[in-house]
Amino acid sequence: MSNGPEDILDALIESAINAGRYASGLVGQIVKILKQLEKELVEAIGASIARAKKERRELRAMLKETRKTIQDAYAEVIKEAGKSLAVFGKLEIKNTQAAINVALGIDAKKLGIPEVTAKALAEKVQVLGTPAEKYWHKQAEATRKRFEAVVQKGIIEARTTAEIAREVRGTPEAPGIIEASKREAEALARTAVQSVANEARQKTYEANADLITGYMHLSTLDNRTTPICMARSGAEWDAQLRPIPPNDKPYEVPPLHFNCRSVIIPVLKSFAELAGEDAPSTGEKEATQERLFREKLTAKLRKQGLTERQIANELAGKRAAMNGQAPRNVTFDQWLRGKSEKFQNDLLGPKRAALWRAGKITLADLTNQRDRPLTLKELEELIEKRASRKK
Repeated sequence: MSNGPEDILDALIESAINAGRYASGLVGQIVKILKQLEKELVEAIGASIARAKKERRELRAMLKETRKTIQDAYAEVIKEAGKSLAVFGKLEIKNTQAAINVALGIDAKKLGIPEVTAKALAEKVQVLGTPAEKYWHKQAEATRKRFEAVVQKGIIEARTTAEIAREVRGTPEAPGIIEASKREAEALARTAVQSVANEARQKTYEANADLITGYMHLSTLDNRTTPICMARSGAEWDAQLRPIPPNDKPYEVPPLHFNCRSVIIPVLKSFAELAGEDAPSTGEKEATQERLFREKLTAKLRKQGLTERQIANELAGKRAAMNGQAPRNVTFDQWLRGKSEKFQNDLLGPKRAALWRAGKITLADLTNQRDRPLTLKELEELIEKRASRKK
């Protein structure tokens, strides 16, 4: 039997964790590009720094060449991130539709968002209100400035070629200039993934507005949670996005800051709301409400061109046990402890799950999935697997 609020909660928390794992995979691709950039910059120093020390024009020529090297590397980052996020956005739409499907016992794909909207969402990624591409260009400029500062300082201080190269490359005790670039890139990539994921969910909710009565903000509560997200966890809004007391905060779709991990959970309508005013107030209330709801849904699916056999297949054996209530506002730890050991192992990996059950790793460790990255193909397989296990 399906339980609308809990099914939505399960699907979207699991989705948020897998989005973090996908982000780790994307970060890995970007770091690979930046490592190659580091190698090329060090090679440029080895090839040109001796001449640059003697002649100013040689220094200008070298810096001009390395500027292009940096620009080319970040152009590749922008291309790879854009291509990957475009596919990820479509997968997240599919995943959100599947979550609504499971909770209601219908096929939300018939009520999904237009392809043109999905394409625009993926192609125009916004991070905290600014195009992601603009942030990448800023990071390229910051990398250029750091590199040129090291080179010019090295020449002024008469350092050897090896010493200047070492400062660019870094050591365990003193990280190089690309280390800072990697950290900046990771924060941006993770936040861009969350931007696409949350916007994809929101667009799917809006396309299914007749099934939704409100929204709830759910934060990942651990020792890395910011005061912004702590204050919003459990906050609710109605279908018109008006705050529901005691919440007085305006509705905002996460991310609310860099590395934000919060999600918005939809509150599905009750049977009475979905069935309409004909639902009785006494007697066989729940069964009648469900019948009316399914009659209403059947009429909608007929209008969409489904055959009677297709409609029957959609509804067969499914029951949406909904009461119009918001899902529980739980911490990640509480939510996961309510799951089976197999579920915990599948989600975290057997070794990590065992350490968590033994109390040897923290909540922050649980939500940091750097060592378990997901490719887009693996993410798609997980979405398919989750949808099939609920049928």
